[in-house]
Formats: sequence, C-alpha cells, structure tokens
Amino acid sequence: MKQNAVGLANICILATMVIVALSTTVAMFVGTEETLDNRFPFENAVTIYGGEQEESAGNSQLPEMEQIKTTIDEQTAAADLKIDQLESYRYQTILGMLEKNKFVIPESTSLTDFTSIVSVIILPLEDYNQWTDETMELGENEALYYHSKDTLKGQTLSLGEQTYQLQKMAVVPGDIESQGELLEILVLVLPSISEIETVTQDYMQQNPDTFIAGLSGTINWDTTGSPAEKAAYAADLKAVFNDTPSMSYESKEMNRDEWYGMNGGFLFLGVFLGLLFTIGTVLITYFKQVSEGYDDREKFQIMQKVGLDQKMIKDSTRLQIVWMFFLPIIIAVIHIAFAYPIIQKMLVVFGITNQKLLILSIIGVIAAFSLIYWLIYRITSKIYYNIVK
Repeated sequence: MKQNAVGLANICILATMVIVALSTTVAMFVGTEETLDNRFPFENAVTIYGGEQEESAGNSQLPEMEQIKTTIDEQTAAADLKIDQLESYRYQTILGMLEKNKFVIPESTSLTDFTSIVSVIILPLEDYNQWTDETMELGENEALYYHSKDTLKGQTLSLGEQTYQLQKMAVVPGDIESQGELLEILVLVLPSISEIETVTQDYMQQNPDTFIAGLSGTINWDTTGSPAEKAAYAADLKAVFNDTPSMSYESKEMNRDEWYGMNGGFLFLGVFLGLLFTIGTVLITYFKQVSEGYDDREKFQIMQKVGLDQKMIKDSTRLQIVWMFFLPIIIAVIHIAFAYPIIQKMLVVFGITNQKLLILSIIGVIAAFSLIYWLIYRITSKIYYNIVK
C-alpha cells in the first residue's frame, strides 16, 4: 500500500474532480427553469435604488413609484396586454448582528465578516397590506418579522432605542426570502415610514462612518400574452426604464435564452473536464497495472514453481486489484460527503436551492463513473493477470 499510495491518491483526486465537475454542472442545467424562477419570481421587475441617506432624506415616500406604476399601465395597454399580478413595496436595508434578541451595530470593519452579519430589511405596514391584500394593524412598538434562520428567542427585539413586540409574518416576498440562502436576513414590518426613518437615523448616529442607502422600492408584475408578445413588451419597457440611473428593469423572458446558454456552457465545461479527468484516471490506472504486472511477474513465476496454482494466482491478484481500484472511489465519495455543504452554498449563488436535485445529480454521476471505473477494472485486471501468469 505504501508503494501504491501516490498512484491511489492521484486516482482519488481525479475521481473527486470528475464527480464535483459533472454533478454541479448537471444540477445547474437540469434545474435551469427552477433557477430562472428563483432569480425572477415575476416576469417583470423594476427596482428603484435609494441614494445616499442625506440626499434621500425628505424623499422617503418615493413618489417615483406611483409615476412608474402609471407608466407600466400605459405601456401594458399600448401592448394590448393585461397585468395579471402586481406586487410593490418600499424597503430600507441596514446591516448588523443579532445577539439573542438585540440588534447590535458593530464597527465598520466588522461588517466584512459575512458569517455573522444579518441583513435587516424593513418594510412599512402600508406596503405590506397592499401586496398581501390584508388589513393588518400594528400598535406602538409592534412589528411583524421573518428570520431566515428562525433563531430569535422570545417575542421581542431591541432595535436602536426601541423594543418591539414581534409577530411572525404570514407572507414573505419571494425575492426577499430567496436572499436567505446566501446571507442571514431579518425582515421587519414597522407601523409607518416615519418609524423606519427613526430606526435609520439611530443606525447612522451609532455608526456614522458606514454608508447607508436611502429608502428603495421594487415593483414586480406578470402579464397576459404569448411569449413573443411578452418579449416585445419587455423590450419596450427596457427602452423606457433603463435610461434612468436610479432604477433598473429586468424581464424573465428577455433573460431566458441567456440563462439557458450560460447553464449549457457550464454543462459543456463540466462534461469536458469530467472526460479529461476520466481519461487521466484510465491512463494512470492502465500504466500502473502494466508496470506492476511486470514487477510482480517474476515473483508469481517463483511461486508457481513451488506449487502455486492458477486459482490462487487469480484469487490473490483479484484481492489486490479490488483494493487498488475501489479504495480511491470510496475515499472520493467520502470527500464529496464532507464537501457537500460548500458545494451546496456555491450553487446557491447560481440559484440552485433544490438540495434534492443536487443530491440526485451527485448520486447519478457517482453511479455512472463507478460503471466506467468497473469497466477499467475488468480490462486492466485481465491485462495484469495475463502478464503475471
């Protein structure tokens, strides 16, 4: 085993790379439509970016949102389509840390440690009621909340100078909820815009060196119509909205071909690297077996002269070859099991949140590679046996 250690380690590394490269890219390609839905929960989306806090103070109501909705209605009517579903809300984002039930604002340098950072997204109750079609009411120092890790203890949260009584949100915007896969998020719904401004001012006073954007807004909607009509509609909207620096427009239909092309390119890269590593495994294994066969030939011939029969030769060589072949792939699978959390987090960046799909892709690639590996074993074991006998 000491003599074979380097060769076995190389084969193990190559096998691990084959499984990682193929399983991740297969999962990305098979889940393309799902990742597209995760990235674009609605067919159309307009985002209004808040400027620096000082500049946006006094612009807290975001009057552009009503203007944009009017423009959307006009463009939709001009395209002879109808709005099927519309969701809009304003929000304020601040960063910090949670210590039990207290939101703590750290030093600016601490905000680079993303493992402990919590992104707090604050919405006004008026907007929450509008897009959920509810009539929720909040009293003074009351708030609705959603926590991606669901680790808040008790029913209160200290935020700035205020302590809020918490109730769980019944509905969470899909585009906000999906962010929790990458970063710990806390969504709060406060009674009014003025309450949000108070929290923001407290945050700036405690950490004046940190940049904080003003109130932002998003409008998401679907429309009726065929894919061709939706694509033409999206092109018209892009020409209208994307000339304004403070906002951006995105369309699921316009990004579909690019999305499939990108994931198809990753799949090609994964297959190419998988074949490359597989060929490397075959070559290492073949030449290793041939060289060891010639090294062992003389020993087996001596053993035959003192009474070793062909059956014992086959049994001894089979045991040796089985260990040499299947130990690397077993260790490779163990490597994959330990690397799975990292692989899963990496794929979340590309929109893959379906862990079942990823696990099935890994199992499928392991099964396919094991079959190829078994064929290599059958061929090279015969070559080894013919040399030593």
